[in-house]
Amino acid sequence: MFLIFGLPYESKKTINETINLMMKVNLDYVTIGILVPFPGTEVLDMAKQSIGGLRLLSTNWEYYTIQSGNSLYLQSLSSKDLKWLQTKAYMKFYLRPSRIFNLLELASVQGIFNIAIECIRKVFK
Repeated sequence: MFLIFGLPYESKKTINETINLMMKVNLDYVTIGILVPFPGTEVLDMAKQSIGGLRLLSTNWEYYTIQSGNSLYLQSLSSKDLKWLQTKAYMKFYLRPSRIFNLLELASVQGIFNIAIECIRKVFK
């Protein structure tokens, strides 16, 4: 599942509702990005006009990554708040007992060996 936090009109309450829904759905993996106002998009126009609670923080391309979320914030949520909610969602999802068991299974000696062999194959192709 792919999620985006920091959408127009979003609040801490709606993000927490999204996190709760994410936990109810039987998923194997989740990826959570923070909204980015790329040039030429409606989101950038909205942020420039402060529509939907969006505020543009920077036009510096170094900050335009979906994981860091340093280019935009919501009037109701700072970029620090968005990052914390993103971290909270990842921790809640990946640190639950069933996921920890799956991660430990992946980290088994056989799993590590298989990953190493695959990496070596790719290097020497």
